[in-house]
Amino acid sequence: MRLGRRARWGLGAFLVAFVGFLYAPIAMVLVSSVNVNRLTALPWRGFTTQWFEKILSEPGLLDALRNSLIVATTVATTSTVLGFLGAYALRRRAFRGQALLLAIMASPLAVPWVLLGLGFILFFNTVGVPQGIVAIWIAHTTFAAPLALMAIRPRVNALAVSLEEAAADLGASSRQTLLEVIVPLAAPAIVAAFLLTFTLSFDEFIMAWFVSGFEITLPVRIWTALRSGITPSISAISVIVLAVSITLVIVATRVNRGRLPFWS
Repeated sequence: MRLGRRARWGLGAFLVAFVGFLYAPIAMVLVSSVNVNRLTALPWRGFTTQWFEKILSEPGLLDALRNSLIVATTVATTSTVLGFLGAYALRRRAFRGQALLLAIMASPLAVPWVLLGLGFILFFNTVGVPQGIVAIWIAHTTFAAPLALMAIRPRVNALAVSLEEAAADLGASSRQTLLEVIVPLAAPAIVAAFLLTFTLSFDEFIMAWFVSGFEITLPVRIWTALRSGITPSISAISVIVLAVSITLVIVATRVNRGRLPFWS
């Protein structure tokens, strides 16, 4: 069915308006980060990179960035390992109620993170886990591990059982089969899961705000700075974080599709 000319123009205008509505806030942050105007608002007074240069002079920023990198790396590593082992175990041992188990495992992704953050702070206070990087790592892993499982499981399930049988016939142990056959073949999904969980942990604010204590992450540091007013330097930091996050998600998507190099 062919659309009329007016219908095509109408759909095109709607698409442009919809995309503009979605990305207008991001565009405003980008404009603010390179605008000479000290106020984070129009009018445009000229292009500058001074706000990016002043990022390093922001108090506590480098410490917050270091904490975010440490947390995101440990969360991504732990979640990817748990997600892969869970996907492989579910593939090897099919049982009734597996769908229900998967739903329960994925439930942290559906629960409001404000409630999770509140629950974690109460739990940590009860069992004696101090607020800080370790607490953030535990909290982030609860929702990052299910994401890793969902990213890796389709790839692992797609592998032919005959590959493991052939490895066993050639004398490979279960450990050798796992490390030398399954892991290499599932590597694209494993790398994608690592990048996705790294990005999710690096950007997460709510739970980190609840359990970080004095070892704050970069999103918490940005929020703290926003409480005293929005500045172009904060916009510059936000642009860098956004660029890193978008890049990692694109790379993860391309790698998971087997597109190496990812820009091909």
